[in-house]
Amino acid sequence: MPEQNAVSTTQTAVARSGLYQLFAAVFSNPTDELLELMLSGEFQERLDYLSSELPYSITLDVKQQLEELDRHKLFIVYTTLFESGSQGVSLRELTYSTLTEKALLEELFRFYQHFGLEFAQGELRELPDLLPIELEFLHYLTFLEAEALKTNSQHANIGALQTAQSDFVNLHPGKWIGSFLERLQSQPDSGIYALLADLLFKFIKQEKLFLAGQTDNLIATD
Repeated sequence: MPEQNAVSTTQTAVARSGLYQLFAAVFSNPTDELLELMLSGEFQERLDYLSSELPYSITLDVKQQLEELDRHKLFIVYTTLFESGSQGVSLRELTYSTLTEKALLEELFRFYQHFGLEFAQGELRELPDLLPIELEFLHYLTFLEAEALKTNSQHANIGALQTAQSDFVNLHPGKWIGSFLERLQSQPDSGIYALLADLLFKFIKQEKLFLAGQTDNLIATD
């Protein structure tokens, strides 16, 4: 739980929300839309803009790697890394957790259901401990924060949303993203995905400090 509410504005909350959504997209099965974004240069432009609006300093640069990106190869690399069973790199938190699957999923379900996800209606079609799903949830929480800030009348709700973000980051992606990164870096030809995982690791590290209200400890991250 944060020691104090992090100082946030609509602009910074929108930027944080946008980055969570962008990282969720890149660790999902690549779509034509995402590939076009990456190949056109717009992906790096979004990274530059969103990172410039954050309440802390961080460098998110994949320009050179994107210039060398091959559309067909990216599909192959994604499949090889993340969909090749025991030989690949798992995108599931379960792989890196000390919790049983039942305990882990119950904990995630409590978070998701508290913020309105109704599984009986089929709103969650993926495993709840997948990295993209956890990042999408943080995108949603920060989106709610941005909307609350726009009204300028829900400050208590903003504090509760930041507490939820902090708890979720620390208990879930922030707890296993380092192990995920190490495993990914150990794989041959992990290329753009190892770099993106490193950027995500740095982003989450800064998020944890920000949400804890430790603004004095926020540092520029290269």
